[in-house]
Formats: sequence, C-alpha cells, structure tokens
Amino acid sequence: MPNSDLYFSTAADMQKLDELAVENGLPIEKMMERAGKHMLSVLKLRAILPPKTVCIVIGKGNKGGDGLSAAWHLLQNGYLVRIILAEPKEELAVDARRRFDMLESLKFESMLYEEDVEKACRWIMHANVIIDALIGYRLSGNPRDQYAALIKCINDAEDSEVITYDIPTGLEPTTGACLSPCVRAQATLTLALPKLGLVKKDGPDFSGKVIVADLGIPSSTYDLLRPGSRPQFSNTGLLEL
Repeated sequence: MPNSDLYFSTAADMQKLDELAVENGLPIEKMMERAGKHMLSVLKLRAILPPKTVCIVIGKGNKGGDGLSAAWHLLQNGYLVRIILAEPKEELAVDARRRFDMLESLKFESMLYEEDVEKACRWIMHANVIIDALIGYRLSGNPRDQYAALIKCINDAEDSEVITYDIPTGLEPTTGACLSPCVRAQATLTLALPKLGLVKKDGPDFSGKVIVADLGIPSSTYDLLRPGSRPQFSNTGLLEL
C-alpha cells in the first residue's frame, strides 16, 4: 500500500508538474542534468562501482534524455558505457539530442538498434547493468516494434541488474498494470514524485527498489499541483521507499 506520508502521482499529475516547472523557470535540460547525477548515486548505493559495464537503452523522449545525462556522468566517473538508440538520433527530443551531442567528446560506444539487432542484444546480455530509458509516464498502449523487442532483450539478460528511469517501460503509470511487454527491474529511479503505478497491481513486482529523485522543482511549484506534495528528500536529493 502507498505510504500515507507521500503523494503518489498519476500520469496526468506528472505532466502538469513538468509543465508548471518549465513555466516557472526550470528548463527540462536542467532536470535531465539532475536525473543523470542521481543515477550515478543510485549505482553507488547499490555497490555497482567502476569499471562496470553499463548499457543504456534510449527512447526518443525525455526519458531517453535522462539516460543520456546518466551516460555523461557515468563516463566521467570511470564506468564503461554503451548506448543503444531505439530510434535514430535525429528523432530524439530536442533536449535529449543536445545530451547526445555532449557525449561526442567522450569515449563510448553507441548504435542504432535496428542497424544490428543481434549485436544490440549481445551488448544488453553482457552488461553488468542495464538502464531502461525507453518510455516513461507518457506511455500509450503496449510497447511496439523495436521497443517491444528491446524489452524482451532486457528481460532475457538474467545476469544483469536492470535499473529503470521513472517507471519500468511497459508499466502503466497510473494503474500499475503491466502491459505487454514490460521491463522487469531490480530498481527504479523515479523522478520528482513517486508514480501511483509503482505501488499498484503489477508495480511492486516489476519496479524493484524504488528511489525518488529531487529534480530541483521548488515546493511552491509542487504546491500549485497539490499543497504539500513535495517529497521530503534527504540531503543527497534522494528518498528511498
């Protein structure tokens, strides 16, 4: 059952909070930067230390941008990073594409999934850690095409630890129903607010350990959504559920 001291958001709540944050002067890119730093902290909390190999699977939206921000911080801290794009770089959201361009000065491997499906699945299978940065709370219907295929590769990687951004891809963010297919994670770094779907129906089985991350949204902005809804983050900017 949800913790009564926390406000668990619906997908509509999160869309509204994102809009309010931007309207009140906090750019998406700044929130992505914080999301990337927090993933570094989560790996350290879980005793996953460099030079472990991390494979980050990237969708075209802002969740993909979070994954690319994580790649920057992990590379700077000695992790071996491989990036698999579900869609061509040109299809990435504007802020996510900027994040990818930033990475070009660093040493890492990347590929487009559809260019070599077998190689992409090998990268996933051989990674110490897989970061799911495919589809977030804006999920609409079952993951399809290359997204569905990538989820299958992730779930087949039994020796890898799977950490997902925000909510496992394929998990309905409000109801907690696991659509087909759905990433099964050992940990979830959920952003700004815990999602209701993480604690309902299939959510607990597919989300693993849930950690909420502070994206720098001030309490006054949270209050526009719902008074007192900002989580009580620790001094690290994280809240472990």
